[in-house]
Amino acid sequence: MTEPAHTSGREGTAAAPSSAWSHAVALAVGTSVANVLGYGFNAIMSRQLGVSGYGELGSLLAVIVVASVPGTALQAVIARRLSAGQLRAHVWQTTALLSLAVGAAALLISPALKAFLAIGSYTPLFWMAVSLVPTTIAFGWQGLLQGSGRYRSLGVLIVAIQLARVLGALLAVATDTGTSMALAGGTLFTAVLVAVTAPSVLAVAGTATRGRRAMLMDVARDISPILGVLVLSNLDLLLARHYLPEYDSGLYAAGNLVTRAAFWGPAFIVLMSYPQLAVPDKRPEALRRGVRLLAIVSAIGIVGSILAAGLVPVVLGQAYAAITDDVWLFALNGFALVGVQFAVFAGLAVADRRVGRLVWLAIVVECVIVGTLTHGSITQIIGTAVGCSLMLLAASAAVEIRRARRGR
Repeated sequence: MTEPAHTSGREGTAAAPSSAWSHAVALAVGTSVANVLGYGFNAIMSRQLGVSGYGELGSLLAVIVVASVPGTALQAVIARRLSAGQLRAHVWQTTALLSLAVGAAALLISPALKAFLAIGSYTPLFWMAVSLVPTTIAFGWQGLLQGSGRYRSLGVLIVAIQLARVLGALLAVATDTGTSMALAGGTLFTAVLVAVTAPSVLAVAGTATRGRRAMLMDVARDISPILGVLVLSNLDLLLARHYLPEYDSGLYAAGNLVTRAAFWGPAFIVLMSYPQLAVPDKRPEALRRGVRLLAIVSAIGIVGSILAAGLVPVVLGQAYAAITDDVWLFALNGFALVGVQFAVFAGLAVADRRVGRLVWLAIVVECVIVGTLTHGSITQIIGTAVGCSLMLLAASAAVEIRRARRGR
């Protein structure tokens, strides 16, 4: 089955419903496999490094996640402009410039990171900074595939990026080395991947040299809303770590794995919908289809979390049995957050960042409530997080409804 053609940034004819569903399935499979590979990377390295060594790697991975926000914003801008026929900048030059800037920034702050995160040497920090260059370029490639409707290729690329990290981990195991080799190997394999795929991916972008500054300004404006969603999705875990006893915070971290699965599992819906949301004629149907898919996946996921809660101690060990009763709350929080993410990107598709500002307001509200009232137990903190996420989701829906009415 061939992918939809896309030339010179112009949107082709609308895909048939059956084709749209096949794209959704292909992208869902790709993101699911990538998530499994991501967990596989962590499983390999946690066994290789031990608790102390894995703690160091985990802190570096958290930095990489935050440092990926400019790349995510770049992907969103490229996909939006390409789907609307407005991609005028030379994508390769823009992507290379941003990727080098992100890597250089990480390198410059490495002394502060070494002290704050108690990293043993500068070598893993160096490879972390270098890894951000091909990683950011890969986000640019994803934006081109996403904006041109090449969802099968996008799914394959997402899997390949995670596979590159796993290969880096296996290289570290094979050579009996640690964090530095895992990051170095992942960097090497990712760099090879973006180089090999560059000719076919860049073919859809054209070679115009105008508009590079405007694109970078768009990226800068989109960073705040995307970063807000990322912060909110991890905020309850950080608050639990700060306020709860060490044992309870460990239980909360286990529950947060459910939140992450619920948040990242339906990510394919946001990826598939976003380019269509930037095209006025296709936006209403893209909104309806995205909301329907999110509602179906969320309902199935929440029911599944209730029915499968008893498997938590089987998978993680009996020590985590105490979290069983709260599993559905962690799942509900994740699905509410992915709804917020959908609303944020629906706004970004039309250069409306109001939902992004609401996200930052929700972050402040959650910090205040947990910090003053509801930090006495796991249930109190996750309950507060769920309440804030659901209220934010309702407010985001109200913004979208008002925007649609104004459009009509």
